[in-house]
Formats: sequence, C-alpha cells, structure tokens
Amino acid sequence: MVQYFQHPPFTAIRNSRRLHKAFAQLWGTVDLWVRTDRVGFNVPERPGWRFPGPDLHWDVSIATPIPFGVEGIAYLTDRAAEQGAFTCVPGFHRRIEAWLAGLPTEADPRTQGLHALGARPIPGRAGDLIVWHHALPHGSRPNRAQRPRIVQYVSMYPARTKHQLTWLFSIDQRLTVGAANHVRSHQALAGVRPLCCLPLVDQMDGAERERDHRERDR
Repeated sequence: MVQYFQHPPFTAIRNSRRLHKAFAQLWGTVDLWVRTDRVGFNVPERPGWRFPGPDLHWDVSIATPIPFGVEGIAYLTDRAAEQGAFTCVPGFHRRIEAWLAGLPTEADPRTQGLHALGARPIPGRAGDLIVWHHALPHGSRPNRAQRPRIVQYVSMYPARTKHQLTWLFSIDQRLTVGAANHVRSHQALAGVRPLCCLPLVDQMDGAERERDHRERDR
C-alpha cells in the first residue's frame, strides 16, 4: 500500500453516484459514509524483490456470528490475473461458520492454508469496481507481469453498523495490523492462549459517544 489519500481523481471516485448506488443497493440505504482510504501499488516481481503481501486475510473479526459488511476496491489500471490482481475465495462467506467449527480447538484460522479453500484472482479493466463480503479471505497476489497494479481502496458504510464485539487472533498477530488496539487493556494480553477472543476496545468515553451521536443525528 501507498500512504496516498488525497488527489482530485480519488475524490471524484469517492463522489461517484454510480459507486454510491452500488453500495446503497447492498446496504439497503442511501445514508452512507465514504471511507477515505489508501492506494494499492503492487510492482512486478524481479530479482531481489518478491511479493511481500498481504496474502489472503480478513480485515474483521471472524468470531461468529459475522455481521454483514462489504469492502471495495476500484481498479485504476487494466488488470490481468497474474498482474497482482485482487484475489479472494468466492462464496466463502456462506460456509465460513461451518469451516471455523470444523477446525481443531487450538487452530488459528488466520494461519491456515487459505488458498486451498478455492482462491481465485479477479482480473478487470480500469474503472472496474470490486465489492466483496468482508467474511471472504482476500488479498493481493504476486505481480508476474511487466506493469504495476494500481488500485484505490474505496468503501461506503451506514452511519450505524453492527460489529462483532470480539476479535479472534493469535499471539503472533497481537503485534501486527494494530491488533493490540483491539483489546480492552494491556493487562488482558498477559495470559492469553495461542488462540483467543478478547473484547474490542471502546475508544470513546460516555461524553464523547453522546456528542458523536448528536452530531450524526443532525
């Protein structure tokens, strides 16, 4: 990813009526907030440079039940399957709960062989929008073409959505992707098992939460 958030074409995509309509159909409401996210820049592999990831992963808690939610990216350039295309496991949101239930008790779902679940690259043209259920394992893939992959991460959400109140992660993941920010306190980390569920941090105190709700209701 590239820490590049603001540029007139990025704003134009976020303000696109067609994009808003797509997310409104999925969420069942036109009252949506736009997330300001980064650019994905995946350069071709070459001697001395190999694809660093992210490989297949989830961006949300996979403690069940997993509430409905979607994520999206817009291809800014044409994208062949082997040009670092977005990759996911189509339809897996319909069977993730059964898959999780079938894992051994101490198995870490996030470190399983997720490609064996049926991962597929999604090629596309510049301007294509890909929207996926956030229960799908997804990620990028090695770029074995001659040109870079460039995408814009773009999603819309209702002002109020349901969230799973536990976060499922392994000890190794506590220090990655801000996972430590999702636990109630540093003390809660002290005695965790290799696989654990811990409460998400409530990042607002009562006064902040009340003020936030008033501003949203205006």
